[in-house]
Amino acid sequence: MKQTSGLILLIDDEEALTRSLTRRLRSNKLATADFLTAQTVATALELLQRHQPEAVVIDLNLDPSVGPKSGLELISSILLKDPSVRVIVLTGHGEDEFGIDALKRGAASFNQKPIDIEVLSSLLSDAVCYSKLLRKCRDLEKASKFEASIPGIVTQDSAMKPVLERILYAARFNQPTLLLGETGVGKGVIARAIHDLSKRKGPLIRYQPRYEGGDLVASELFGHEQGAFTGATHSRQGLLELADKGTLFLDEVDQLPRETQVSLLSALQDRYFNRVGSARSRSSNFALICASNAAEERLVSKSALRADFFHRIAHLIIRIPPLRDRPGDIVLLAQSFLNELINRENLDVHAFSASAKHGLLQYPWLGNVRELQAKTCCAAYRAAFNNRRFIELEDFEFENSALADRSFSFRTQVRSFELRLVNQALARCGQNQSQAAESLKLSRSQLRRILGRREDYSPEKLPN
Repeated sequence: MKQTSGLILLIDDEEALTRSLTRRLRSNKLATADFLTAQTVATALELLQRHQPEAVVIDLNLDPSVGPKSGLELISSILLKDPSVRVIVLTGHGEDEFGIDALKRGAASFNQKPIDIEVLSSLLSDAVCYSKLLRKCRDLEKASKFEASIPGIVTQDSAMKPVLERILYAARFNQPTLLLGETGVGKGVIARAIHDLSKRKGPLIRYQPRYEGGDLVASELFGHEQGAFTGATHSRQGLLELADKGTLFLDEVDQLPRETQVSLLSALQDRYFNRVGSARSRSSNFALICASNAAEERLVSKSALRADFFHRIAHLIIRIPPLRDRPGDIVLLAQSFLNELINRENLDVHAFSASAKHGLLQYPWLGNVRELQAKTCCAAYRAAFNNRRFIELEDFEFENSALADRSFSFRTQVRSFELRLVNQALARCGQNQSQAAESLKLSRSQLRRILGRREDYSPEKLPN
């Protein structure tokens, strides 16, 4: 007999009845389901808000002094809070008017007491499955709305929802924004999306410091006057001026020399700056986006950034999860890159075979989205060269060791998986550890203990 997993809330003013009903349902086909019970409307609504059950069983006569109306009003309250909940009504009041009213308010079924436990078990199994399906459809609709509203962003994985929300927030308000994420996760794409969604009329100016000295970096950012230094044969505008009424995107901001950080700090605070070799103050009205692939706690602790400069550029922080933590995006992004290539090169290659999709999901993608794009393009060309319309697994030329089950212990794999789940929960909860722990049914101490493995179980340190 197939078991149903889900969360079911039983509401009856008699506690003994809810306990008895719970035991009988568990002994039937709901052995793997979880149950909550409530004897009052207030408790029921609190449990509904906190735990979000899939199905609810209600006795209409919750408050004998009010009668069936108390249960009918609760049906409306429940479905107003969460329309995906399936409500099953049990009552000793068998009049048709109550049943019609309950169904009009959104109840899934109306049943007289006593009800056969087999019938109720079947109703609840169907209710749980239906509710889960409704919620899945709702989540997919939300994801597609986000995708449609943010040009250039291709995603459907739940781990990216907090990122999408913060992109919209950053675009609306002119706050200095810091993008954090591993190399290749798409920080430049997100910076472009924030700029394009904003109301700023100027350009997006991108600058990535390399190994230049402080004088050259200052010249790039602030500009210089003729004769300001050896080789300055003419005056030059800096990037701050070019970004006026637009957005300045400083990639790998932790590579900025500390003396440049001091100069930028003043420019960011007052919006005034001087070109190198000039005493004349100039102004520029630009939005600032910075990015780094360093861990947040290391940006200041390792002296890469001055503390005052970090706090100036990080009013809003957007943490972008690595591709391995958003598996729902892997095949979607690969198909998007393939479609771009088809349109650009007119290739007669249309999609991925089942084995290729499986390989995409198994590969660790340490280079993130950038690596996925490169490998997808190469695989498409190989498939086209071999006159295939579908990309096969061998077209990717993955190393066997990368696709094989990595040769480390079962304990290590379990701990690595636990860490991935925690990272995904933190992404969903905006890095709030209390909320993430609650969503995973963990204590905060358990969650912190798992987070303590970040160094030992990072993909770079796991053997291939």
